[in-house]
Amino acid sequence: MFVLVTERPFTWTVNLLRKAQMRPTTQRMNLVKLLFSGGDRHVLPEELYREANDAGIHMSLATVYNTLHQFKDVGILKEIIAGSGKTFFDTRVAPHYHIFYEKTGKLVDLMADMIDVKLSEALPAYLSDLKLPDFKLPDFKLPDFKMSDFKMSDLKLPSYLTNIDLLIRIPF
Repeated sequence: MFVLVTERPFTWTVNLLRKAQMRPTTQRMNLVKLLFSGGDRHVLPEELYREANDAGIHMSLATVYNTLHQFKDVGILKEIIAGSGKTFFDTRVAPHYHIFYEKTGKLVDLMADMIDVKLSEALPAYLSDLKLPDFKLPDFKLPDFKMSDFKMSDLKLPSYLTNIDLLIRIPF
């Protein structure tokens, strides 16, 4: 009995890399398998390096770092600098936010529909001095709103601030 195999098991790794206009080298394909086979995740370069070695994929830590940064540059990954010297790479590149738990070192996703903001009637003094282009704090009570109703495009920010990611650091 013959079984006709029409596609190699990890053709999707080649397709993902080619779509990002990257040459599908063995090292890149192996890291794509590790990063994307188990769904969305946040990974530290050192963790990915250990995973690769445990899976019998031998490469240097420098190669892992360089490849993660290449993936970030082409939009396959998102880089999250969480503080405490930790830089995570996120496989979910769609817009979302993060909570970083400093004691455990865990980074978790915070989606826009999970945020509900209620602004106080009396804003702290430091907010009244806030100077943002084309953004004025009103003299009246602000209505309640959901973060999902707020669009960053409504705010005119300098170009160097357009890639801001909300990161909430929690000390426990």
